[in-house]
Amino acid sequence: MENSVEIANNLIKRVMKLQEFVVETDIPESFRFKGHIPFDMTIEDGWLTAKVFATDFTEATQILNDWLIENYKEEMIVNFLNQGVKE
Repeated sequence: MENSVEIANNLIKRVMKLQEFVVETDIPESFRFKGHIPFDMTIEDGWLTAKVFATDFTEATQILNDWLIENYKEEMIVNFLNQGVKE
């Protein structure tokens, strides 16, 4: 079990490794923002673009995917991880 110093050090190391990634995915025409948006996000020409802080691109796509599923499950008709994603 980690003590508070180890936890703090691990947190600082993780924060220092964070980078901003731009993740894009196609979305349904009817998609609209609602509620709190934790990313710098835009929709243009059927593409959702989000700037996500993560340690790598895979983690960034997973963070956005998890958030979309949690908040927009009914509206999302594409499988975010398997289609329509570009770097």
